Amino acid sequence: MQVCRQWKFAVLHTGRLWSKIRLGGLESSPSQQRRVDGYELCHTPHRLKKILTFAADAPLDLVLAFPRIESPKELIDTLRTSKACFQIRSLLIEDDWIQDHNLDGFEFPALEHAVLYYSSPSLNMQIMKSAYRLRYFDLAQVEKSEHGLDFTNVLSPLELNLRLQNCMHADFSVRQTICSIPHLIRLSLYALAVPDTGTLTFPTLQSLSLHNVRLGCNLVCPSLKELCLFHSSIPTKRDHPLILPSLACLKLEDISDADCAHIRAGSIDTLYLSHFQYDTRRSELMLETLLEEAIKPGYLHSKRLHLYAVSIDTHLLFDILRQMNVLVEIHVTGYVQLTKPFFEALAGCSLPVKSALSHAAPICPYLQVFALALRGTTLQTRPYVASWFKEAIEIRGKEGYPLKEASLQESERGAWVHLL
Repeated sequence: MQVCRQWKFAVLHTGRLWSKIRLGGLESSPSQQRRVDGYELCHTPHRLKKILTFAADAPLDLVLAFPRIESPKELIDTLRTSKACFQIRSLLIEDDWIQDHNLDGFEFPALEHAVLYYSSPSLNMQIMKSAYRLRYFDLAQVEKSEHGLDFTNVLSPLELNLRLQNCMHADFSVRQTICSIPHLIRLSLYALAVPDTGTLTFPTLQSLSLHNVRLGCNLVCPSLKELCLFHSSIPTKRDHPLILPSLACLKLEDISDADCAHIRAGSIDTLYLSHFQYDTRRSELMLETLLEEAIKPGYLHSKRLHLYAVSIDTHLLFDILRQMNVLVEIHVTGYVQLTKPFFEALAGCSLPVKSALSHAAPICPYLQVFALALRGTTLQTRPYVASWFKEAIEIRGKEGYPLKEASLQESERGAWVHLL
């Protein structure tokens, strides 16, 4: 295929078309392949020099992966001599080549986004020392280090993900790492244990996600807007509660009521509760304790409620919705035993309608979206749930409480039925 001279000139002199570079191909890609997923594949120093020439001074998105290259050192030397490291905006390291090769002499003044599946103390130090524009840092594995990371030189608001497998040991200080960040706005920790070494204060933190984390120290997060706990715990006591005046979204998954007791939130916009015990009575007690003692009254003003994989009966669900009277969205998936009175409360009248005088204000009068996915519904009520649900929605619409979206899934393998 041939193209005109002007078109070829434009392509070869538009740096951003050549700014995504991958050193090393994929395992499944042939060695002669030149491009994959928008990245220029560079297997040899000659091709790398050519691509860097075409990229000119454009910011570079660089992926380092060497499973199919015989001499990665030559490619690293090419990067070093070309001074391309000064243009790297995004860096992704996919494998453990860093254990045998280093990036001595590299500086990263333009680096904004870094994802390191493997790293080393020397590389971390080089990034921390020069990447003052860094905005996102994700570290999955690092060689043993006597200290944590030092983000003191980073001037931009930072999002930090730590997914380290060896942080249970004292050779890496999670506390030292996160406390060194001047403007930390989002923090995600995975499979870690942070010992009780005093109170951690994050004045600028807006989002905190803990995945299988045991946090032993107290937290002070006055600006926190989103808190996600996935099989994790944070220390809270009745006389020292976790006060989150700015919290807007709370996600709790696979935890007990004791793990999040005494959270004090101002007004939660979105409440997500998931994977509570499949024992119905145990699940109900945990929900009751959580909502009544832990985060009340913050949840009463929630506009969006997500209950996923929970066991709950009609009476408790009705009581929750009755208290959360300003809900706009409801998403329920789980072992929910719904009966006819629940849908009558949703409609504000008896079903089927016998008299126009029997109408009352329905629960959740501002409701716009209701998605219901049933698991383990009893055979006695299953044939009627769809008709009750649909009739309740129709009555709400006639009485001035219309829904914009309503859907039902009657079994785990069943198709979703859109009732509106």
